[in-house]
Amino acid sequence: MPRRPMLRLELKLSLIEFGCSFAGHVGALFALKLIALPLAVIAALGIAIGGSLIRLCLQARSTCPKRIQAIVIGQQQSWLQFSQEHVVTKLPQIRFFSEFLIVLDFVIESSAVHSNGEKITVLLLPDSLSQAEDCRLRRYLRFDCPD
Repeated sequence: MPRRPMLRLELKLSLIEFGCSFAGHVGALFALKLIALPLAVIAALGIAIGGSLIRLCLQARSTCPKRIQAIVIGQQQSWLQFSQEHVVTKLPQIRFFSEFLIVLDFVIESSAVHSNGEKITVLLLPDSLSQAEDCRLRRYLRFDCPD
């Protein structure tokens, strides 16, 4: 059986994901006009949604510690690299695979923060990876990824 080379993927901020989240927040703010609740409740909901929208915009500009920076897939295990830590996982399991969306599950083997056996789900949109990395990942998932 031939040895599989290491696959390193540098994840970028997806503008598609940001746009959908931004539109959802703005839609929620506009939906508050349709709700028949007391003004104090609507104001509290508006402040909460507005705060969440501001947080979303600030996270898009900076390196978020909860966002995965890179994925390294080896022969026996994978590593998810966050801004200040990395998590060792089993090889990815494909939950969904299409032209526009890839959903991968990574089961954690060992980590200081996460418990053994916990699952991290990664959504990859077309603009999450460079074109070369996207082609390499799709080839790996289609031909080399164990079942």
